[in-house]
Amino acid sequence: MTAVTFDTMRLVESLQSAGFDETQAKGITAAIREAQETRLDDVATKGDVVELKRDIRELDSRTEARFKEMELRMTIKLGGMILLGAGLVVGMLRAWPLPVQYVPAPGMEFRPPQPSVK
Repeated sequence: MTAVTFDTMRLVESLQSAGFDETQAKGITAAIREAQETRLDDVATKGDVVELKRDIRELDSRTEARFKEMELRMTIKLGGMILLGAGLVVGMLRAWPLPVQYVPAPGMEFRPPQPSVK
């Protein structure tokens, strides 16, 4: 970054004419010169901000793609686990069937038919 040059002697004279003594005017001038000479490498420019925004958008899109891929893989795994569980239940029921016993509702007892006499 280019530094702006200025006439320090003229600044000292202007400050003295405004009521500052010579040491005060020279001190102010030295502070201004030092501030101008300070390296501005750590200051972000508009280009830096634009580049940072682009990097953030790129990172966001990559992260979103990874999450979608992970969601798909989790859906597939969950579906597989559900099918496996249902298969295990069906297999266990075929291997060890549940005993079924008919229990009539109250008042509806089963009576075998009586042989009819002719």
